[in-house]
Amino acid sequence: MSAAATVSSRRVRLGNPTVWFAVITGAGLLVSIVLGFHAALTKAPLVVSSANVRRHGLEATVTVTVTNRTSGQPYCPTIYLSALDRDGLDLQRVTGKPLFGRGVIQPGGTASYRGVFDHLTAKDYRENLDHFEGYVQDRRPCDG
Repeated sequence: MSAAATVSSRRVRLGNPTVWFAVITGAGLLVSIVLGFHAALTKAPLVVSSANVRRHGLEATVTVTVTNRTSGQPYCPTIYLSALDRDGLDLQRVTGKPLFGRGVIQPGGTASYRGVFDHLTAKDYRENLDHFEGYVQDRRPCDG
């Protein structure tokens, strides 16, 4: 076998499945790194505090504070409050009502939302309920 034949047999051919696998894997790795950094550096414009719970009998009143972390956009969000079981499933979900005003959250500002849970049973509290949580369902911008 001549030297030219040996070099020719070692050339990378684009029809080779190993080459295509390496190219696709490398592209996927690059995309995952870029998306990972993007997700890590992107901040949510609205942040919900942990729930403050006050319970009287079978009725629980839950309050959360929502903070607008943007510098120029007021928001009029829809806030849901949930009573979650140990698997993270809703036992009951209510829409939070703003404590003051219309619920317009100015840039850098906060607003408190409250919901009343009145359909939970004694068994729910004793055996199922893990915690209460608030979250932004709809973060629509508003005119302030």
